[in-house]
Amino acid sequence: MIRITLWFISILLALIVLLPGCVSSQQSQLSPNSSIVTSPMPTVINIPVLSNSIPAAPILTTEPLVPVNSTSPMRLLSDCIHDLQPTLETNESTIFGGLWIQYTPKSKLIIAFTRDGENTLQKYKSIISPEVIPYVEIRNVKYTLATLLRDQDKFVNDLHNLGIAFISEEVIVMSNRVEITLNKADQANLNNFTQSQKLVVPQTVWIIYFPFGTLGNGMGPIPGAKEPRNGAKGVSLLPMISWYPIPGATGYDFQLATDQNFTRIVDAKNNIKNTFYVPTSELMANTIYYWEIRGLKDTTATEWFTGSFMTQQ
Repeated sequence: MIRITLWFISILLALIVLLPGCVSSQQSQLSPNSSIVTSPMPTVINIPVLSNSIPAAPILTTEPLVPVNSTSPMRLLSDCIHDLQPTLETNESTIFGGLWIQYTPKSKLIIAFTRDGENTLQKYKSIISPEVIPYVEIRNVKYTLATLLRDQDKFVNDLHNLGIAFISEEVIVMSNRVEITLNKADQANLNNFTQSQKLVVPQTVWIIYFPFGTLGNGMGPIPGAKEPRNGAKGVSLLPMISWYPIPGATGYDFQLATDQNFTRIVDAKNNIKNTFYVPTSELMANTIYYWEIRGLKDTTATEWFTGSFMTQQ
């Protein structure tokens, strides 16, 4: 009996010694898991989503995500302009000054008003998507687009009635003005008409004179690069390359290369009917590109005009 009692006591003592260690061991193993479960999920704010990364769960944000892919902003802005431009021209003609995409130093959608621009855009949230809003910039201008178009039509008609032939006409919304290109030889006649008050030049109209004659088949001299400016840096990887119109030209040939001799051509198109071109694919970053255009009319072509720019890093 004494032996059984001693044996039982020894077992109890062993359990007393071992149990605290087991409890402590269990607590040290569960503690990390407990902290992970109970800790709040972090909120990620304004983190760009890379094109090759797919988040396992939606990312909570308090600000719009800015796309990293350089083609995304341009596509978004182009789609927005398609619907927004005619809407503002129709509904806000008394204050709307025009809109355009600015490509350098970074892509922006510039929307111009003579007044109340911010309040006016609030009415068109259904057209301006949340993804576009970070790229929108409102500017104040002096003249509405309707005023520019009206003055352009009237002045061109007045020139026609006075027998003065213009080389080109264009509303430049970025500069909030109308540009009329005339031959230098007509400058004296125009001055005489304005002094005799037979012709009134609106404040919205800027007159540009070309001092040269015409080039082959009635085409005038090549004005040069418009956007991006020749030698520009930090240009978008998918830029809209534009040039001033060549008087008399009915189309343009375009080439884009990575060398001045145009032996490494990366893009080209013939007989473009517009005065701008967007490359068919994204350009390389931090690279100098050379581009050239020439005017076409029937079977005649002008000399090539060459420009260059460097893309963004």
